Amino acid sequence: MKKMLRENKGFSLVELLVAILIMAVIAGTAITLFGGVLNSSRENADKETAESIKRAVLTYMNSTNDVALSCLAVTSATTKSKSLIEYLGLEITIPDNTTTDVSYDWPGTVTTA
Repeated sequence: MKKMLRENKGFSLVELLVAILIMAVIAGTAITLFGGVLNSSRENADKETAESIKRAVLTYMNSTNDVALSCLAVTSATTKSKSLIEYLGLEITIPDNTTTDVSYDWPGTVTTA
């Protein structure tokens, strides 16, 4: 009796499932790592925002020789008009509406919670 040999031209179902499982594990790891980098970059952006506010306040004080900052107002989408002093004590809102606690002490160290 003549034996007919089949040529294997494709992958078996088990081989495809193993390949998909390996790709899912790699994708899950990459997403987890990318999420950490994204959070870190948001924190850095918040620190830079606080530093920019600090530099603006110091520039204003140096250019006007005025330490009474209550005349300056800050308005954002999430807060009503507040004096600059009140604003510096609040949370700084970043564009995607997530917030982080950022504060700085006079004359100048920026800290995050």
